[in-house]
Amino acid sequence: MKHFITGTLVYLAGVLLLGCGKNPVRSRLAEIETFAESNPDSARRSLEAIDPSFLNTRRLQAQHALMLSTALSRCKIKVADDSLISIAVRYFGVHGPQKEKFLSYYYRGRIYDDLGDDEAAMQNYIEAENVQSKDISLRYKTSLQLKKGDIYKRLFAYEEALVAYRKAGDYALACDWIQNFAASALGSAAVYFSIPDYGRADSCLNAVIPYHSRMDRKRLRDYYDFRLHHLIATNGHRDSIQAMALFVDKEYSSMPSFSWYNLALAYVRCGNLERAQYALDRYEESLDTPTKEARYYLVLSELKDSLHQYSESLEAFKRYHEYQSSNAFQGLRSSTKYVEQQAFHQRKEHLLFRWISIGSLVAVLLIAGLSIILKKNKRQKVEVNHLYLSLKEEQEGLASLLREHSELQEKARDILGKRVKALGQFLAVDRPKSLDRVSDQLDSLTENRRELLETIGMLYAVYHPAFVSELMDKNLSTTEIGYCCLLQLGFRTGEIGDVINRSGTYNISSAIRQKLGLGPKDTNLSIYIKELFRSSGI
Repeated sequence: MKHFITGTLVYLAGVLLLGCGKNPVRSRLAEIETFAESNPDSARRSLEAIDPSFLNTRRLQAQHALMLSTALSRCKIKVADDSLISIAVRYFGVHGPQKEKFLSYYYRGRIYDDLGDDEAAMQNYIEAENVQSKDISLRYKTSLQLKKGDIYKRLFAYEEALVAYRKAGDYALACDWIQNFAASALGSAAVYFSIPDYGRADSCLNAVIPYHSRMDRKRLRDYYDFRLHHLIATNGHRDSIQAMALFVDKEYSSMPSFSWYNLALAYVRCGNLERAQYALDRYEESLDTPTKEARYYLVLSELKDSLHQYSESLEAFKRYHEYQSSNAFQGLRSSTKYVEQQAFHQRKEHLLFRWISIGSLVAVLLIAGLSIILKKNKRQKVEVNHLYLSLKEEQEGLASLLREHSELQEKARDILGKRVKALGQFLAVDRPKSLDRVSDQLDSLTENRRELLETIGMLYAVYHPAFVSELMDKNLSTTEIGYCCLLQLGFRTGEIGDVINRSGTYNISSAIRQKLGLGPKDTNLSIYIKELFRSSGI
C-alpha cells in the first residue's frame, strides 16, 4: 500500500511538471530511475506519462525507450514487437555508454525470447555478452547466462547449455543471489536428465540442498519435481516414488505451471492409477508443443497397459511414435552455433573498421619489433659461444677417453669414435652468428648424447644378456642401463659427464641408486655394478 501511494504521488507530480513550460525531462528520468527497480509499475506509468515532445534529442529518446522497456519487462508485460527497445539499441549500440549498450541488447533479447524467436534472442544475448564494463552488475550477468542456457537447452545444444548455466551459477553465488543459483543448478540438472546422465543430475540437485531455507516456493517446487523425476528415471523403489509423489502433490500441485507429467508418470509407476488419470487429464490441458503431445501419449500408453486395456495402450503408443518422429519434433534442433558464428563475423567487420583507424600504430610496432630482433641477435651470439665451448669440451673429453681406455671393446670404441667424429665435423665449420642456422644440427647432437647411452646398453644386451637382464629386472631404462655399462667398462662418473651433460649424470646416477635399493651411505655405485656384472655369470 505504501509503495502504491508513493508511486501515485510521483506519477501525479510528473504529470504536473510536464505540463509546465520548461523541459524537466532529464531530471524527471533521473528521478524515476531512483525507484524504477523497487516499484516498476509506478515507473512504467510515470514513463508513459512523459510528453514525447520533451524527448527532443536522440539520447533522451533512447534513455526513455530503455527505461520503459525495462519497466515493462519487470512488470512481466509482454510487448508485440521490438520497435521500442530498438530505439535504445540504435543509439546506445553505437554511442554507448557500455552499460546502456549491454542493457539495450539484453532487453531486446528478452523480447525476442518472449516472442519465441530463439535465434534473434540468442543474437542479442551474444551482443550483450560481448560488452565489457565494470558497471554491469553480476545480477544482469547471471540473468543473461540463464537465458542463454534456457535457449541452448531448448535447442538440444547441451554442452553450450551447461557452460552457460555454470557461468550463471558462479555469478549468482558471487552476488549471493540464491534464487538464480538454484535456477542454474536445476537447469544443469534438466540438461543431464536429457542426455541422460543421472549421476551428474543428482549432483546438481545436491548442490542446492544447503540453500533450501533461502529458496522460494517456486524453486523448491522445481527441486522436488526433479527429485521425483530422478526416482522415476533411476527405477527407484515403489514406496519411495509414492511417498515423493504424494508430498509433491500435496505441497505444490496448486501452484501455476506445475509439472503434471511427472506426477502422472509417478502415480502410474507406483500403481495409484486413479490419481494418475487425474494428473494426466490436468497435463492434457497444457499440451501446446509436439514434445508435450509425445509425452502425454507415452504416459497414456503406460496407464492403459496398467489397466489391462491393451488395444488402447497400443493406440496411444502409436500416437506417441508419430509425434516423436514427426518433422515438427525432429525440427526442434537448430544451429545455435551458426548464430554465434554470425555474431562473430559481424563483430569482425566492426573491428576491421577500427583497425583501419589505428594504422599509424603499425609503424611504431615495427620499430619496436626491430629493436627486439637486434637484442635477440646479441643474446643468441652469447648462446652460440656457450654451446660451442660445451661441445668442444665434450669432443676433447671423449677423445681422451678413447686414448686412455685401450681395453674398450671394439664396438664400444666404434660408437664413441663416431660421436667424436660428429662433434669434430660440426666444430670444424665456421661459427655462425645465429642459432637458427644450425638449430637442427645442435638438436641432433644434443639428442645423440642420450642415444649414445641407449646404444651401448643394447650392445651389452647382445654380448652380456644376463647382466642386462639383471638391470631390466630392477626396472632400469635403456639410458640407465647404458650408464651402468659405462661404469662397468671402467669409466668414472666425471668421465661419463663428458658423454652426457653434468646435471644429467647426477640425475641418472641418483635414479639408478634408488631403483637398485642403494641408500646414500651404501657402497659406491661403480663397485656395485662391477660386482653385479661378475655375479651374473659372465
